[in-house]
Amino acid sequence: QRSQGLAGTLPRPVHWLHVPKCGTSFINTLIHLPGVCPGIPASALVDGDPHTGAPFKPLDTFWATFPNLEAVCPGSFFDTGKLGKHDGLGNAYDAYKGRIVTFLRDPRSRIISSFHDDQHDWPYPTPARSLLEYAEVVQGCAVRTFTREGTWHENATNVCGGPSPATEAEVQLAIFRLQHGVAFVGLTDKWDLSICLFHSMYGGDCAASDLVNMRAGKHHSVDAKADQDLESFEDWADGQLYAAAQSMFEERLRTYGVTSESCGRCVAAASA
Repeated sequence: QRSQGLAGTLPRPVHWLHVPKCGTSFINTLIHLPGVCPGIPASALVDGDPHTGAPFKPLDTFWATFPNLEAVCPGSFFDTGKLGKHDGLGNAYDAYKGRIVTFLRDPRSRIISSFHDDQHDWPYPTPARSLLEYAEVVQGCAVRTFTREGTWHENATNVCGGPSPATEAEVQLAIFRLQHGVAFVGLTDKWDLSICLFHSMYGGDCAASDLVNMRAGKHHSVDAKADQDLESFEDWADGQLYAAAQSMFEERLRTYGVTSESCGRCVAAASA
């Protein structure tokens, strides 16, 4: 997928702002973009084996396979030691501004996926008693990740799960950072279109590795039972950020001429 000569070069070094449960598979697109990681074989696929019984953490395998990322991806990432980790932007925003790439997800879907991944973002040692209790605490994860210092920790206070609630001021700051500092935003809910848009913006061709969903699970989407569990809950903070991301995404689809039809051809070629 190319667009009327509009494709540019990915600004490097780049910072991947990885909000939990929002597109781990994007690493395959990043490392295989021409020129980004010349030391990683084109055949390399960041994936995992969900049938081993071990925790399914494909990024751990990737880091173990390429322990010196700077050597294989020279100058491409701000901090190769943190590539793919769930760190908050915090005060590093000014250094990363204009070089941030990220994916966002429908907040309700993100919360459900997180809950069913062993309560991935829960900030307490004792598990939540219900999906609703979990949602009420971890809501605002993306906003916190866009604005606060810190990283992700399992069953402890963390930048995604809080528990300190996101504030309206943080929501507005997160939206500002999205609109003025993010070079690319994709939507996990529109994965194929997002990948096509990325290639339209920064070159390269669609590849089979772009289409891998390495963190698929039976609760990866919003189903009727999960909706019922959450009753009338809405993530007011992340909902505003996601709405801004949707508008930004749709505008860029128009700018780069990416449509379902054009993207379908790209995906078909990659899947052949």
